Amino acid sequence: MLTLSLTEPGLELSMERSSTITLPWAAYVPDSATSSLDPAADSWTISWWTSGQAGRFGVAIVVRGVFIESTRAIAASTQTRWRAFDLRRSGHTSGVALPVLPGASEFTRYEAERSTMSALCHVMRDRADLRPRLGEQARMDRLAREVQRDLLPLHAAPARPGQAVADVLGAMRQAGYVHRFGRPLSRAEVERSALVVDEVRSRILADPHRRGRPIDNSLVERLVRTHYLDVKPWPFTAITGPV
Repeated sequence: MLTLSLTEPGLELSMERSSTITLPWAAYVPDSATSSLDPAADSWTISWWTSGQAGRFGVAIVVRGVFIESTRAIAASTQTRWRAFDLRRSGHTSGVALPVLPGASEFTRYEAERSTMSALCHVMRDRADLRPRLGEQARMDRLAREVQRDLLPLHAAPARPGQAVADVLGAMRQAGYVHRFGRPLSRAEVERSALVVDEVRSRILADPHRRGRPIDNSLVERLVRTHYLDVKPWPFTAITGPV
């Protein structure tokens, strides 16, 4: 069984019959950014375990570069005949996948687990100031309770938005009204002023490529709320909250 521990230097991987390996936070790459990544780069990612006609399933850590060699014993220890079959159809084009929750069915998608874990690693990569808190046992106990109680999927934009929706979402990105980690880290970090909606509307009006098309004000307000103002935060306040 692969055991994961969050430590100040990085994500620690351990198994009963292999040495402990630490994947440094600075080498973490979000799954959404791996398409432009050099396959030989020394990096690691929280990703899916396998994929099929119905989508992606499970949770895995994908390691690349020097981390392939350092985790070789762990990869061998987690291997089974069925997992080898899953890996052949996984869809991963680079690196080695280490199973964390190797789901492969409609009942084992583990989407919320994958998204929450990925977001937490992303926060630790970008917020070096928070890493020392991973050594505080009281905080870690509270974090474990918060995460288990409130696992969340990624709050994603529509895959194929219509033109009107794309206009609004594009204006929101230009104005900076997007959540850096997919969701906010707290309610307090979200700018809740009514001027948010007004600024997005003004940016749409100023777009020369959509001149002549009417603006649906109710659509603007709805999308600003559902994709920015009212997005539920990640359950990480034990680490990201006040000292």
